[in-house]
Amino acid sequence: MVLTLREIGPNDADAFDTFAAAQPGTIAMQMAAWAQVIEAEPGVRARCVLLSDGSGPVASAVLSLRPYGPGFRGLICYGGPILKDPSSPDLWRGVLAALSRYGRRQRGVFLRIWPWVPFAESAAPCLAQNGMLPFEREHAYGYTRYVDLSPSPEELLAQMHSSGRRDARACERKGVRVEHGTSGDLLALFWQLYTQSNAQKGLRSRPLPTLRAMLAGGLGSVHVALWEGQPTQGILLIHHPALPTTYFLCAGTNREISGIPAGFLVHWKAMQWVRERGFRVYDLGGIGNPEDPSRGSLASVDAFKRRLGGDDVRIFGEHQKVLVPAVLLRLAQRLRG
Repeated sequence: MVLTLREIGPNDADAFDTFAAAQPGTIAMQMAAWAQVIEAEPGVRARCVLLSDGSGPVASAVLSLRPYGPGFRGLICYGGPILKDPSSPDLWRGVLAALSRYGRRQRGVFLRIWPWVPFAESAAPCLAQNGMLPFEREHAYGYTRYVDLSPSPEELLAQMHSSGRRDARACERKGVRVEHGTSGDLLALFWQLYTQSNAQKGLRSRPLPTLRAMLAGGLGSVHVALWEGQPTQGILLIHHPALPTTYFLCAGTNREISGIPAGFLVHWKAMQWVRERGFRVYDLGGIGNPEDPSRGSLASVDAFKRRLGGDDVRIFGEHQKVLVPAVLLRLAQRLRG
């Protein structure tokens, strides 16, 4: 299957989004407006591409083109590509071939994807046959966690683990309140929690301009729990008004405050807030295989997410394909430093 690929400009964004929004599992990272979020990080460029056969569009992708050594780039597609039929090996073959050709024209040294669609068993072998290998993982698949937002707020709370319900109610009794929105002041509170938590864990934080671009573009919201005027727990969700799903992106905790376990409360209140705005699915993001004991420190994060309710959903794992000879990739790595 040979597909044509064309870049989508601002004038074609509606057609691009119409295709992407019609496919199940699409998240905000694969809508045209996300390009502005990508380009909020200095030196990084974004491209929206639509792939078609003789009948019309069959796939789309929002690509992040990141510098990878002088003159080289890495092409990254988180949450995609989006396929009209993700169970079709032939379509995967055509999409990956077209993206690889495009990547080479962009001086790309690798193509990395993480399709956020329910796992298509029949398509999995096709990724390996086309040079896409699991990236820093042993498995070709991963998991996420979907919480159905159609039940009432009390029913959503009842679905949580008993320890979560207890913590949420205890925090309410202690006067913890949760603020929601997109204001700069609320983002500043979240940023304080987020960066402190990541520093303690030795993790890299997403740049503040990137988070600002999410909120300014209507692609995200911040939810912060406050106790006696101090931020104690915060989360950032991403979403798009044309999609039914809100996606949990990142969080932060004030480790200096003890005895106020507000994690369950802030998620429960956030579920209510997005539910009132028409979102139907609360996606808790990447989660480990329940049968894999090797998650280490992430195992506690997995356990927390599962205690929020919902069901595990099997999805494709992160995959990467090298687009250049190995010697050129090693050169790019050395130049990158």
